[in-house]
Amino acid sequence: MTTKTKDNNQVATVPVDGRIQMDTDLISQIDTLEAIVSNCNIATLTGQSNFMKSLKLAKGMRMLRAALTPAVMEDIMALMGSPLGFVTDRDDPATRKQGVGPYDVETVRDCMMVAVLQGGRVVGNEFNIIASRAYMTKAYFKRVVNEFPGVTDVQDTPGVPVLVGDKGALCPFVITWKLYGVRCSFERIYRKGENGAMSYDERIPIRVNAYMGTDAIIGKATRKAYAAVYARLTGSDITEGEVEAEEPAKIATSLTAITEKLEAKAPGDVTVDAGASEAPGDPPAKPVTLVEEYAGRLVKAKTIDEVSHAAEWILTEAKRTNMVIDHEWAADMASNRVAQIVEAMRK
Repeated sequence: MTTKTKDNNQVATVPVDGRIQMDTDLISQIDTLEAIVSNCNIATLTGQSNFMKSLKLAKGMRMLRAALTPAVMEDIMALMGSPLGFVTDRDDPATRKQGVGPYDVETVRDCMMVAVLQGGRVVGNEFNIIASRAYMTKAYFKRVVNEFPGVTDVQDTPGVPVLVGDKGALCPFVITWKLYGVRCSFERIYRKGENGAMSYDERIPIRVNAYMGTDAIIGKATRKAYAAVYARLTGSDITEGEVEAEEPAKIATSLTAITEKLEAKAPGDVTVDAGASEAPGDPPAKPVTLVEEYAGRLVKAKTIDEVSHAAEWILTEAKRTNMVIDHEWAADMASNRVAQIVEAMRK
């Protein structure tokens, strides 16, 4: 039995016994792809000058795009939507009912190029396509950390996530490993200061979507933790962030000032007396942490200006009380609340 492409060129033959035999042309194409990825991936280019790295990466992308012919992409497209290959945010039948079809060949090819040039694999769910962009997954980061030269005895220990606000969670996480026999560790935990010393809340911030359970939250935290470890091992700048559907331009614009303010480094962890504004005679409210008070203010915010005021408040309080806050988490919380407000306006 012979399988043919749309161009009617033979690419694979499947005998009666089920063994797949590739023709010589396809084998040659595969060898070309392997050579391009091997010579032009980001890991191989590490240590070279910025100009040389840029030119080689650009040339590699151009060659890779030419080598990913329609015949090759026809088989690659068969992997889309399967955890054995790669999944996308358009696999859900509900999105199909809304008139959103699967990604086209060009988008899949471009995302695949980004993934493989970072050392990712097209199989094993090592990258996803979300909002038309490549997203390196937990499976990818766990593999590259475990396969990194000299790394052995990798162990991860996630803690119990704590929900904060409507769509946020903080998850403690510890990863230990040995690098050429030397014990190393990555810790994102809450460190409470004693005897007047500053406290630090380093737990991993997670954006929580609807119907997301504890396992899913820990899964996101695992991806962020291993991404951070890989960045440390390679000395590269790899994002730990989460990829979501793109927000409207109005939201992104309104958050620019908030994000810039939250990026200012602020040192500690203290509690805020939530009952300080209570009327005389009322029993004092239980003190809450600064991040809890911030989450409460965001929940109460009804306008974008009120969200901005909440962001300004936590920035001011963090500086005043010498508290260390996770600015990525704070900005994500503000972004989620602005998105809710804009959605309510549309309704």
